[in-house]
Amino acid sequence: FLEFADTVPGMVFTVDAKGNTSLRGGALNNDSVNVYIDGVGQKSYVKSGGISGQNGSQGNPFPQLAIGEYKVITSNYKAEYDQISSAAVTAQTKSGTNEFHGETFYRYTNDAFRERTPAEKAADRKAQSEEKEYGFALGGPIIKDMMHFFVTYEAKTFNTPVTVVADPDAAPGIPYLPPNIASQLGPANLPFHEDLYFGKIDFEPTDSDRFEASAQIREENQRGGIGDGPVASSAAFETVNNDKRFAVRWQHSGDFYFNELLLTYET
Repeated sequence: FLEFADTVPGMVFTVDAKGNTSLRGGALNNDSVNVYIDGVGQKSYVKSGGISGQNGSQGNPFPQLAIGEYKVITSNYKAEYDQISSAAVTAQTKSGTNEFHGETFYRYTNDAFRERTPAEKAADRKAQSEEKEYGFALGGPIIKDMMHFFVTYEAKTFNTPVTVVADPDAAPGIPYLPPNIASQLGPANLPFHEDLYFGKIDFEPTDSDRFEASAQIREENQRGGIGDGPVASSAAFETVNNDKRFAVRWQHSGDFYFNELLLTYET
């Protein structure tokens, strides 16, 4: 989802050696970016990374099949955009129509489709690795011309290959470690899984009023620390990354004015 912004000059989307993704604008760090989904900022108030949940994660902050319109603003921000100093990524989500429409995708690759890394050649074994992404979206009418729904689900399962190496500053004797310890050096992987959910219901009882209720849920589990120098899989730490956001919106328009009431809850 964030990679779309990389097409704008000055925006840089990166994927590090462990598969973690990040987005920054210009020469500033990731914390200077904010993403808005239907006008609601996704800023992290707890950790670094700019966007909630992007501090050391291989995942997406939002399902890409739910995006209808997308814009990147790098200067002359309006007052509605806050907590940014480099770029604002704004996205509007899709809505259902009077006809049922859906789409789906699936992408898969594993270690059978790649060459061995230098560490795997030296160890004469290849670490199990795979990348699997899939999802679907569906939208349609509940009450024709008045109420519609849109739902989407996306998932990622990664096993990113890494290498566990002995500390180059360690004292002599590393080659003489017990076999059960020495066997933990060399090729390894970083398991990761993510589930993304998004749903929206819109209701237009009159030509002047529109009501929306939406929910987005992000659930991630991954193992970290593996391959940071001599850190083996047995010393890895588990990371649980859950992000839930709910919003209710009322838009009312007259001949010379437009009013919007927005209530949001996030955890």
